[in-house]
Amino acid sequence: YEDIDLNLRANKQGAQSWYCYKSVIYHKGSLTFKTQVTKENLLFHIRKNRLKTIIKNFKGIQRIAKITGLLLVSFILAIQDLVTLKSLKAVLDKEFELLFNKFRLWELRRFIKKKQFSLLDLGCGDGSFLDLALKGNIRALGVDQVPKIHPRIILSSIENLKLDKKFEVITAFHLLEHTKNPEKVLEKIKRFLKKDGILVIEVPLIGNLTEKFLNKDYFAYHDKTHLKFFTKQKIINLLNQTGFKIEKKGFTLHQFPLTVLTTSFKKGFLYGLKGLVLFLPFKILSFLGFNDEILRVYCRLK
Repeated sequence: YEDIDLNLRANKQGAQSWYCYKSVIYHKGSLTFKTQVTKENLLFHIRKNRLKTIIKNFKGIQRIAKITGLLLVSFILAIQDLVTLKSLKAVLDKEFELLFNKFRLWELRRFIKKKQFSLLDLGCGDGSFLDLALKGNIRALGVDQVPKIHPRIILSSIENLKLDKKFEVITAFHLLEHTKNPEKVLEKIKRFLKKDGILVIEVPLIGNLTEKFLNKDYFAYHDKTHLKFFTKQKIINLLNQTGFKIEKKGFTLHQFPLTVLTTSFKKGFLYGLKGLVLFLPFKILSFLGFNDEILRVYCRLK
């Protein structure tokens, strides 16, 4: 769907598409796909990219109508295979990630009460949050160990990071659970944070009711690259011990909204019914602060 996406974006810019009816192309018939890509993977990318193209290029009623029609067709196809469900999940995961990042940035702006500031995004991944910050005229820089083609990402581990400047805001979304020595990382962060700067930490938590119900199937355990697991009190103690004081707790209830349901049904139908009953009570308790699944906090240096 890259050709369709290109044409739709070109049309938005006022460009015209011309058909060269006398041209001849000899097409060998997708030899690369037929020899190197399975039929399942091919269908997965076709259906994923079709939905992404609609989301990217249409708005309002037109987008809703096209997505609704496509979803109806997709669910009919899903009766025959699971490829469609996998492609839908891949697109939704990406859209949810964008939604989470937009909310993170909105909440950060409300807390810092500045339109422009310097920001260091540690463990920035593919740079999706970094891009949002840059589009919002924030002087942002990203750091990650995974090579990415992005001019504002420094390829480095946090422990070996060398910078000659300090930042007003440092964000570390789902970073500490990937480090062998979180205390050392927090001490290193202090070198790059201005005296009155803000550190935003976000980590998945264990020790809550959701984890006790799902056990090792809880989403904090899903990522096999996690090296550390934190209870709410453990992360609070860690921040205090390394010289940070928590000033505000962020809102994270919307993140991973259906984990209890999806994971419960993966464990069996009866277990899924149990999860269906507990889903709403767990979310209510999370809203009241008694079942934190993810903790995002805004900290300053003591």
